[in-house]
Amino acid sequence: MAALVAAGVQPWQRTGFEALLSWDELGYYLYLPAAFIYHDLRDLAFVPDLLRTYQPTGYFYQAIKLDTGSWAMAYTLGLSVLQAPFFALGHAVALLFHYPADGLSAPYQAAMWASGVVYTALGLSALSRFLRVWFSPGIVWAVVGVLLLGTNLLTYSLFNNALTHCYLFALYAGLLLGTQQWHAHGRRRHLLLVLLCLGMMIAIRPTEAVAALIPLLWGLHSGAAQRAKWALVQAQIGWILVFGVLSLLPWMLQMTYWRWATGHWLFNPYAHMGLGFDWLSPHFYEVLFSARKGWLLYTPVAVLLLLGLVLLVTRRAGRPVRWPLLAYWFINFYLISSWSVWWYGGSLGQRALVQSYAPLAFGLGLLLTWAAQHRVRRLVVGAVAVGGILLNLSFTAQYYNLSLLTDGSEPRQYREYLLNPVGDFIPAGQRAAPHVWRAEAIAARVPLVGDSLRPAGTDGLAMGQGGVEYAANQQFEARALQAKHISRLRVGFDVRPGQTDSYTVPGLQAVMEVRTERTHIRKWANAPAYRVLATTPAGQWQHFEQDLALPRTLKPTDTIKLYLWCPGAMSATVRNFRVDGLELK
Repeated sequence: MAALVAAGVQPWQRTGFEALLSWDELGYYLYLPAAFIYHDLRDLAFVPDLLRTYQPTGYFYQAIKLDTGSWAMAYTLGLSVLQAPFFALGHAVALLFHYPADGLSAPYQAAMWASGVVYTALGLSALSRFLRVWFSPGIVWAVVGVLLLGTNLLTYSLFNNALTHCYLFALYAGLLLGTQQWHAHGRRRHLLLVLLCLGMMIAIRPTEAVAALIPLLWGLHSGAAQRAKWALVQAQIGWILVFGVLSLLPWMLQMTYWRWATGHWLFNPYAHMGLGFDWLSPHFYEVLFSARKGWLLYTPVAVLLLLGLVLLVTRRAGRPVRWPLLAYWFINFYLISSWSVWWYGGSLGQRALVQSYAPLAFGLGLLLTWAAQHRVRRLVVGAVAVGGILLNLSFTAQYYNLSLLTDGSEPRQYREYLLNPVGDFIPAGQRAAPHVWRAEAIAARVPLVGDSLRPAGTDGLAMGQGGVEYAANQQFEARALQAKHISRLRVGFDVRPGQTDSYTVPGLQAVMEVRTERTHIRKWANAPAYRVLATTPAGQWQHFEQDLALPRTLKPTDTIKLYLWCPGAMSATVRNFRVDGLELK
């Protein structure tokens, strides 16, 4: 699967806000170029140049500026420890083949993608070995297939895999395998695996300390098991202490960095961002059922995972792992649901639950074994699994092709995703540019709007700071566009960036809203002009153009609104705004 994605999709080739190393991914990764290329972990003086060149984030929140004027990274360094060997490989390739050795050019992006693939493969291997202790090979294959194809693990292992989730998934699988093997055989290498996996999890995301419940509660299901575990702990208490100290090395490195950067051994960057936990009002319903990020809506096979938890309680085969897995799941779900930003930013479904699929795999194995024993059960569970896989593949394609709104979806938009399973994108062979159709693929081009946007005495309209936030508001009736067989709108304009904070990316964009006759939004799409502003010096004009797809299920009574938007402290001047309707061959 990785080979197919590498040959046909090449996720590392994306640029700007859609690059592999962008937004949160950049925050986890930034330690590596800062330490090994620029030797600047305190001032981060190299960051403005990277922002201008690659535009990986709308604004620089990946580090916190302290009162002293220096910076402290906003993300923990555990993930960069795992990525370091691949970073070294990417750096070597950049030097050998004369790419910019700056930490964000194509070799580094490709190396980080390969890193996510390798760790996911290691995790699937460890998970399979763990499951083979209890289940037949056919059930193990089915469990792995459902998890990989039917959940957002697919997205976060093969596409957006520079985030923490596929790495944590692999560490959870290693933790499960090591825990089972150590309790069964008492070998020190398995104890080391348990503690190293646990230590790396905490260094990546401190809340993953909840995973310690798995080895702690393992082997307490009977009096004999408890006595055997206590005897094992007594026999290897020295090694437990030694390996425990080794497992804390990444966290000790993190604390040392905080002490050096901030003067304190502990540092909570989220407090500086105004983020935290809503302990008394967890968002259980939203996490499970909301159209914005509901787990059961965007990952329907999660129903099977939850049913597997029920079988952990009711089936005798689940007794050895019942309490460690149930205790982990309910406390972890409470932690995830209590986070104030419970939707976890732009993502496909509930990305914070991806790493939990490894512990949930045992319950899924119980469910599939139970279903295999009866024809009707096989049909029902198989239908749910196949339907969930098809929906997940559809959501994955729409998410990757930017047809699915990554944050803020409402029920009516979720229905649109279901009705339009292919999504809207430009096939590689039809592109004149990444976001524009080739002239040979266009049957007709109909001029719709032409506006100079030049107030008297000016050479363009000032937007953003010192100007207006919204401009060029246009409205089209769907029936008029359908009568001309228009399925795409091409929006273009000239733009000149203004002076801006060196840590802020100009955010000018054209926005298209498709609204029903009741003014409900069915689709929201944007054409980000920051793609061309990234390398445009202040004061220099640049032309921007992008094609925006109308929904395949567009109704004659719908209304299409199109406008320019320049939010916040960003500034730009625009002129020569033009909209054309495209009929494709």
